[in-house]
Amino acid sequence: MLRKMIDKLKQELNQCIDVYGLSDERTISKSQELDKLIVEEQKSIDRKVKMLALELVPCCVDTEGQLDREKLNQVRRTVNEYK
Repeated sequence: MLRKMIDKLKQELNQCIDVYGLSDERTISKSQELDKLIVEEQKSIDRKVKMLALELVPCCVDTEGQLDREKLNQVRRTVNEYK
């Protein structure tokens, strides 16, 4: 839903640029509105990545409570792919 709102605002921003130009207050206001949504989306993605990492890290500990570096590196690769 947030992605659809961002895409819609991008279209509206482009229309504002075409009609009013780059320095018009309406264009700037639309751009700032879009910026806020993009920041909100990025924060949401960051939260999801952190939650994924927290879910995966416990599987990196072996039965003796030692950290399995290979599994940890695998988790890092998975999280980076998710981003």
